[in-house]
Amino acid sequence: MPLPSVGGFQITNSELRFLELRQEEKGNLSVARIGSLRLPPGIIESGKIKDRANFIAALKSLRDQIVLKDKRAVNVVLTIPTGDVYAQAFNIPSVSKDNLREAAELNLQIISPLPLEKSYYGWVMVGDASKEHEQIELLGVFVQKEIVDDFSSCLEEADFGIAAVEFSSLSMARLLSFYEIIKKNLPYLLVKITQEGLIFMILRNGNLYFDYFHSWDEFSGEAKGVHIDSINSIIYSESQRLFNFYSSHWGGQIKNIVLITPALMEEILAFLKASYPAFEVYALSSTKDNLHGVRGAALRGLASNPLYGDINLMDPKRMDFFHEEQILFFTRFWRNIAIIVASFILILFGSSSLLLKNQAESAKANADLFANQKGGEELDSLKEKATGFNRLVDSISEFKGSAYSLKPFFNEINSIIGSGIIISRFALKTQEDSGALEGLAKDQFLIIDLKNKLAGINMIKDINLPLSNINPQAGGQVYFSLTFKLQKPIERAQ
Repeated sequence: MPLPSVGGFQITNSELRFLELRQEEKGNLSVARIGSLRLPPGIIESGKIKDRANFIAALKSLRDQIVLKDKRAVNVVLTIPTGDVYAQAFNIPSVSKDNLREAAELNLQIISPLPLEKSYYGWVMVGDASKEHEQIELLGVFVQKEIVDDFSSCLEEADFGIAAVEFSSLSMARLLSFYEIIKKNLPYLLVKITQEGLIFMILRNGNLYFDYFHSWDEFSGEAKGVHIDSINSIIYSESQRLFNFYSSHWGGQIKNIVLITPALMEEILAFLKASYPAFEVYALSSTKDNLHGVRGAALRGLASNPLYGDINLMDPKRMDFFHEEQILFFTRFWRNIAIIVASFILILFGSSSLLLKNQAESAKANADLFANQKGGEELDSLKEKATGFNRLVDSISEFKGSAYSLKPFFNEINSIIGSGIIISRFALKTQEDSGALEGLAKDQFLIIDLKNKLAGINMIKDINLPLSNINPQAGGQVYFSLTFKLQKPIERAQ
């Protein structure tokens, strides 16, 4: 089954960005769809929606850039501003996988800056979890429900489907790691300059460990504008604070700095090299190299299931909506294939039937003509040939009537597949009265539940689900494969 396309969608105070990537045959990535739109001042301020009506209008305008006259939802991984999010790395004692979630949830309650019932939160493992390590390093992330719900409802009203919600620092860390701009065996301080302010990140093991946002509004003398000396001063003071923070938490020192900026690159780079002469300092242009969070979100959209595998700050109820969209995509895809195949068969049978009937009528007419000219013996021979043609026509009509109608059976199978299960292969051998089903599930209990529901269908019997056909996959999903027999022939087309 082809997966529904999912692009990246980044929201800042001043701009909307969309990017959808395509995986080529040789593993290279290419741009499938792209779009951007500048936002007038006052629509989004400090990462929050201030003008809902104009924000929705801007979303619809951007959607028109991406697709024309397509009523289907544009699925996206939404990246919200970093200033809206609180992220912190923490350690838990080394525990088994069965107890990992419970231990992580307990620690999240302790470090949360907000009441958990008022926030969406998530965690992901960022450190080495091998047995020789006594502790496991996790990254916990929190955001107010109101902020995510406002963004999500506006996107849905503009016909965008949301596969996941994350924040720009997490997207940026994924981007830098994917393109090997940073090395996994080295710690980094990342300084990113945006139109909204300064973002400071600590990257370790190729993952985000800490981030901090410093808005331009926090600079003194705002009325006179922000000067290069003020920027350098903030970069120096915050970098010193983060170096001390890293040393106290993880030991050692950060010796690598990555600067990403759309402007003033030479001035800031010279300041950093003068301030830290023993460090490796790299500078990249966010405009020239397209180093925006939207590309990191688009990389997540290429995953087989972007809902899982990384931190997801969306409403769990909206996750169910995306599951339903995947099921509808699956149904539409196979419905269209069934219609095309059925139409082809009908046209083929109709054309063959018409051709054979015309040949039979022509043979009969010739038989009458030859009978008058050459006598009864030739007449009998032609009648016998005409009878053969008629038998062939009847055989084709009978074969046409025996075609299977798979739609009711597919509908019954589809009705019992719940959220948490994605079907990747469905095979049906009608001549052998057997079938097979393959897919991915969130856990083994959903697979057992699916097997029991299949057993409740009158047409199905002898369901075979060996333990060897249930295999855990990377990202926490479980692959399964089962076979079954048909209790009675599938309903035949009328």
